[in-house]
Amino acid sequence: MAVNRSSFQGVYNIVRFNWHFYVIAVIALIVFLFCIPFSPAKYQKALLILSVLPILGMISSLLISYYIYDRSGLYRFDWLPPCNDKKVLNVNAGFDENSEIILDKFPDCQLSICDFYDPKLHTEISIKRARKSYPPHQGTMQIKSGKLPFENKQFEICLATLSAHEFRAEEEQIYFFEELHRVLEDKGTI
Repeated sequence: MAVNRSSFQGVYNIVRFNWHFYVIAVIALIVFLFCIPFSPAKYQKALLILSVLPILGMISSLLISYYIYDRSGLYRFDWLPPCNDKKVLNVNAGFDENSEIILDKFPDCQLSICDFYDPKLHTEISIKRARKSYPPHQGTMQIKSGKLPFENKQFEICLATLSAHEFRAEEEQIYFFEELHRVLEDKGTI
């Protein structure tokens, strides 16, 4: 089955999972615009400029997100070495858009999928919303980020596409990448 992403799926997901930021930006815009007529003339220009900043931030964020998630080719996985007949580890943070695409592109890949999401450590509301919208891929293993349940040097390729940034604590980042290195073959790729 071919996996097709819609033209604006990345931007749609960004807005859907982070809608609270966009609501705050719109409220800020309304407040600034409402205050302009009631403000002294010398402050009106500054308030007008301040009212534009949330909109510019929102628009630039969406344009960058559109480029990265919808136009860049990230989800075509042309950048990924050939994975057929290779052991590949795909680690996600509770939102896995990659595994189905990888399996479609490389049907003979031996893919292991892990999810390190821990609601006590990873408190971003956007991940919680994403998890509700997209159930885990069949066979996904729930793991701790600092301990992968695999033997040493088991994988030829390890992926953490768009998930490693979810680590907020430096110590957790270090343990995670040490674990990826441990389970990666000597000439493997992270």
